[in-house]
Amino acid sequence: MMSGYFAEAVKDDWLECASSGMSWDRYARSNKDVLCLWCEEKDLNEALAAKKDFPSVALQVKRLVQSCSALGNMLSVAWEQVSRACWTQDIIKKIQDVEHENYISLALRSFKDCMTLNAKAIMSQKGQKYKKMEVEFNFGGKEVKMDVGSASEEWQFHLDKRVQEVALQGGLVDFLPWEDLFFSAGSLPDVPQTIRVPEDCLRKIRDVREFCLEHIDSTMTIAHMVKAIKSKEKTLLKMNANFKLNLHMLKNYAQEWVEDDVKHQVLACLPSEQSPDISMDKVAIHAMILIS
Repeated sequence: MMSGYFAEAVKDDWLECASSGMSWDRYARSNKDVLCLWCEEKDLNEALAAKKDFPSVALQVKRLVQSCSALGNMLSVAWEQVSRACWTQDIIKKIQDVEHENYISLALRSFKDCMTLNAKAIMSQKGQKYKKMEVEFNFGGKEVKMDVGSASEEWQFHLDKRVQEVALQGGLVDFLPWEDLFFSAGSLPDVPQTIRVPEDCLRKIRDVREFCLEHIDSTMTIAHMVKAIKSKEKTLLKMNANFKLNLHMLKNYAQEWVEDDVKHQVLACLPSEQSPDISMDKVAIHAMILIS
């Protein structure tokens, strides 16, 4: 084990190089032999190979950060990303545990208490301040990315999203018009159909959806839906702050999904060996129906 003095000397050397614009990976490659006096070469190689996809090598980054002060400083941003990724994975795993308990009150309360305590711990950790960061959500098989500002906010979004999926899968609430274009009850992937949703959770998501449906319908285009909802946004978020994710999908993803769906279905109508008699007139009509 090298002396603490030598470790600090390496850290100071790195900080000087970083101040002149050198990237961490360039420094690490140039000084691999020295850094590997503290860390496992395999961990360092895998972190370097991952480039900026640090969550994919979370354990390796954790070991590197803990191995010496120089690597801890180099990978401070990476460690923040990894910590966030681990937090997100923990939220999803614990929601699955609650789901296995059929969302019974005791399991749900235990989950919320645990998340509240863990979120406070994360935000109070020195050097681990939970900064605003883009988080990926999977809603009905659709990938959605949205900025989330706190650990507490993130677990609440994940829980509300999952309760919505379960309720939609079982036909307990109505799909919103833009959701109706892509999803249907019983067809959401990896969502159970027989889970009972507690009435208090169901009421929270049902009320905000019913209010939303009073102002938009399936005859509107996506652009018209966005415009109609704009003046009601504050009321919707007051009813359920987690509805921000649904509005984000409408404003930033729905149009793109519609266009992708149109392209996919039009291509499916093109003549092929299996369907050689399909005419271009049919293709055009199909596209017009989807776009209108």
